Amino acid sequence: MKCIRLVLSAAAAGAVLLTGCGQEAALQPAATGGSSPAPDAGGTQSPAASAPGADGTPSGSASPTTATPRSTAPGKGSTRPANALDWGRPAMSGEDLDKGVRFAWAAAHKVAPAQVVGEQLYVGLADSGQLLVGVYQLWVPGGRAYVVVAQGEPRSEAVLVRDSVASRNLGHVDGVVSRTSPHVVVAAAPGTSRVEYRAGAAAAWKVIDQDSLTLVFARAASPQAGEALRITRNGRATVSALWTGPADGGSRPQAAAPGNVLDWPARGTAGSGPSVDAVAAAYAKEMRVPKAYVRRLFSGDTDGGQRFLIGQAWIPGKPARTVGYVEAAGRESVLHIQPETRRGARLVAFLLTEQPGTTTDLLVVVPEPRTTQVDYRPSASAPWRAASTFATLDGVVLVDRAKNPGEDALRLLTGNGDPAAPSTLVVRVSEALCDGPGCS
Repeated sequence: MKCIRLVLSAAAAGAVLLTGCGQEAALQPAATGGSSPAPDAGGTQSPAASAPGADGTPSGSASPTTATPRSTAPGKGSTRPANALDWGRPAMSGEDLDKGVRFAWAAAHKVAPAQVVGEQLYVGLADSGQLLVGVYQLWVPGGRAYVVVAQGEPRSEAVLVRDSVASRNLGHVDGVVSRTSPHVVVAAAPGTSRVEYRAGAAAAWKVIDQDSLTLVFARAASPQAGEALRITRNGRATVSALWTGPADGGSRPQAAAPGNVLDWPARGTAGSGPSVDAVAAAYAKEMRVPKAYVRRLFSGDTDGGQRFLIGQAWIPGKPARTVGYVEAAGRESVLHIQPETRRGARLVAFLLTEQPGTTTDLLVVVPEPRTTQVDYRPSASAPWRAASTFATLDGVVLVDRAKNPGEDALRLLTGNGDPAAPSTLVVRVSEALCDGPGCS
């Protein structure tokens, strides 16, 4: 696949010329023996020619876009939102794809285009140079920042393929663009040393690029459940499901989604838990309707063989409800339905019971993206302690909870983690699991 280079014209300030640089690059097999590869110690590997594998795994990668920032300031008189990515990328221009994206995003958010402020995380070409692609973060003064992946063609409107709330600790932004064939676009945070891709849970990891913060590559022809990216940043590897839209766990609500659907990124690896289709079918059966919709918020599995998904489910015309779904070999799958998700909810939680070989339950807490720490106390008189989390969980925390707990509680910290801050939230676990009538 052709690599991409962004060239700034010296003749006209701000003019952008996008060209394919014509260099072929090959995927390199990932190191085996663990889920966290060591950071690259010797620079970019030399590409070697290779053909796509039989499973459709892509065989080429793109060189990063390089550009001299026009301005690191987001705009005149604007204030950066607290959740904006701090990647030091250039402000949007009024040229090429930027203008179309500004208008498309303004229409989607029902604001005037002149109000839209943003930064360009990446602009380049895909699909053999036939498609303009871009990654941005956008906001209106006083509002939240959103990460946006867009595509467009000459003399056509820009199409937003991703539009989701940003998070300051977001390590990368990805999306799938397509004209004649699907391509993955990735913009990664500073400190990224390696990007890897797998076409499914059973597929091998393939190194897409090293020491590159922006790239585009061909998606596998037949991706399977568990398709994911593995990003190594500052020596730590994080696995996340490929963002492909709301149907399989993306963070942008569907057009017909109710107003209480949370605009959070899906976390965990989609292939490690039940499929969204299975959860939607179970919810539709419970509601006695032919079709239901589900947004995945988190999915994973346990050492005891339980596979689970936490998300939101709804049927047309009704608010979304928080759901948890568990499946395990030799046992009947179980759907847990909580009440309607509160608008502006700051966490959702789910309790995994009947875990083989343990005497405790597992409390899974999915906090809002801006959360910096989650604390837990087993009773009103017990001290707070930080709940366990791992890099691969993207801020989701796990708590071993006694079978018959006292009045246990959770505490969410944001910003600098000061418990006395006004944004600190304290909630009883019983309320987090089922606040009001309607649980099952």
